[in-house]
Amino acid sequence: MLEPQSRATLTDQLRPPAGFALEHAVGTTFTLSLDSALAIPLAFAAQRLAVDDPIGVLDAVRRAASRIDIFAQAGQVSIATPATDLVAFLEPMVHPVGVRTGIFHPKIWFLEYSRGEERAYRFVCSSRNLTADRSWDTVVTLDGVAGGGGEARTRNLPLSRLLRAMPDLAVIPLTSTRLARIEALATQWETIEWEMPDDVKDVAFHVWGNGRRPELDVSGKRALLISPLCPTRASPSFAAVLVPTPIWSHAPKH
Repeated sequence: MLEPQSRATLTDQLRPPAGFALEHAVGTTFTLSLDSALAIPLAFAAQRLAVDDPIGVLDAVRRAASRIDIFAQAGQVSIATPATDLVAFLEPMVHPVGVRTGIFHPKIWFLEYSRGEERAYRFVCSSRNLTADRSWDTVVTLDGVAGGGGEARTRNLPLSRLLRAMPDLAVIPLTSTRLARIEALATQWETIEWEMPDDVKDVAFHVWGNGRRPELDVSGKRALLISPLCPTRASPSFAAVLVPTPIWSHAPKH
């Protein structure tokens, strides 16, 4: 069971490791509240903010937003009223997407951090949209480093393919700079070796709605499934599933 006293905010999960800074972040959500999305660049910008420096706040948020891309279902982006002026900085980093069938529903983050020439990576798979919803969120966070071989590529291929596919789904084309950065991240993502949580022997990633339908079989295994949406055959929505095994004997229904 999840410990009721052990809670972490999304910004905690996205915070760089000690000594590192954000290099690039790509997030996905079905519904998106822009005032909630603002908390993401603000969290990264806070590392370099000075007290009582409004100009510094604006510049720090602008710089952080230039390194963040968020993909959300077209028509599901909202804004609180009245809106803060800082929301204007979110426009270049928010990308509404549309799919031919179903909906765009993954709730995941691809994160790259830097310390000089050194790079570190993190994958976050959660159960909640990027909104002001107060419901509890179940999150799996994995940290890793690039440089793995064929086994790493096989494991990470579904995620790198998803990274490459999302810009093509965007209603408004991304800039060449953002496209190149996402492509570079997808290439690096294929080689990441993940640090396994305690009692976990292996991790598998499955993405629905992007190419061939995955064959997910956890029969005879103890498994924990973390998924924003497990679609039926009649609803081939974009979704991502993380399956670490073994860790828990009950698979939650989604």
